[in-house]
Amino acid sequence: MNERDARRLVMRAASAVAVEHSGTHELTWLAPEHRASFWEAHAGGHVDDREDPVPANEDGFTYHVSTWKNATGQRLVLLSEMC
Repeated sequence: MNERDARRLVMRAASAVAVEHSGTHELTWLAPEHRASFWEAHAGGHVDDREDPVPANEDGFTYHVSTWKNATGQRLVLLSEMC
């Protein structure tokens, strides 16, 4: 998924968004009011669409974005930290 589409899904208030932390596989759920600041500080410019290389952020991560819908139709978005 390209960065533009990923950002659009992450910013939707109706989406459930989580970050999977590299190495621990722990999840942090992002409330809608924290998504823009997380995006700007960590993921913006670092979404790996698996086509073009992207630079790692200051913490050494790029992000892979996965999305699907749950049984009730809510959009789930997972930002996986990749080293």
